[in-house]
Amino acid sequence: MQAVRQEIAAHEGEAERLSRQAEESRAGQSDLQTRTDEISGQITEHKTALAALAAEAGDLTHSRRELERLQVQMHTDRAGREALLERFRRSNEEAGREMDIHRQKAEELRTQCGQLKEQLASLATEKLELERRRTQQNQEMQRCNEEVLHTEREVARLEQQKTPPPWRRRTFWISCGSGMN
Repeated sequence: MQAVRQEIAAHEGEAERLSRQAEESRAGQSDLQTRTDEISGQITEHKTALAALAAEAGDLTHSRRELERLQVQMHTDRAGREALLERFRRSNEEAGREMDIHRQKAEELRTQCGQLKEQLASLATEKLELERRRTQQNQEMQRCNEEVLHTEREVARLEQQKTPPPWRRRTFWISCGSGMN
């Protein structure tokens, strides 16, 4: 009887421990969702910046073409051509430097975007693992609860067997006016 009570206490302790673990898993999943939202926001910001850089690079390419067109028009004007040519060279060099800077920034943003995507994939994997562990813990807790219920039923059955019903007791028959022979 004492062993059964100890077993019930052990199962109740195990059920409580599993309940705490399940609660901790739920808290971890909430933190994971918050981090996922932050990373998604960062990816959106980086994509916006990348689009702005691409638009700026397009503007620079257009400017460069305009300068080339002007160069052709000014080809006939020898005196102004030299000055225009010098401005064209400086503009081309400056545009080239700016394009290099923008290409570098775009590459950095692509790298960051890739890293953030990897982090997001890692977080998704962690989330799935947390959900799997939570499910496993819930199943274990359910099994423990079923064992506790089974043990309590068994204790009640044993208690009933230990105490005989009143009609089997000698005092019952004596109080009824007849003795048990």
